[in-house]
Amino acid sequence: METQGLASMSDGAQLRWMALGDTARQPPVVMLHGGPGLPDYLGDVAPMVADLAPVYRYDQRGTGRSPWRGRHSLARHVDDLAELLDAWEVSKAVLMGHSYGTDLASRFCLAHSDRPAGRAAADVRAVRG
Repeated sequence: METQGLASMSDGAQLRWMALGDTARQPPVVMLHGGPGLPDYLGDVAPMVADLAPVYRYDQRGTGRSPWRGRHSLARHVDDLAELLDAWEVSKAVLMGHSYGTDLASRFCLAHSDRPAGRAAADVRAVRG
């Protein structure tokens, strides 16, 4: 079952989030989409993981259903992720990032080394022949 909501950040921004699976199970997986500037596009991937662990996704600020508000920087996105985990009452999570989401996950791990339960990253780079 998917649930969704809005989480208020400390600077007044509101971020739209979605959760799939039994959110009482720990640790959950947080899927971090690419961009910045792209809304969440990992909805088709979430059910592949939700049988193993609950999956949280969100539209990063200024994308999709999360309005553009406040300062935009990698540091602010790291803070947003920490505040979302607090709003979800999640102490540790597995971070699964794609493209910009890999950068976000890496920076989050450096800033909050006690919170990641694991990290998976997929990045797409142009290959020139």
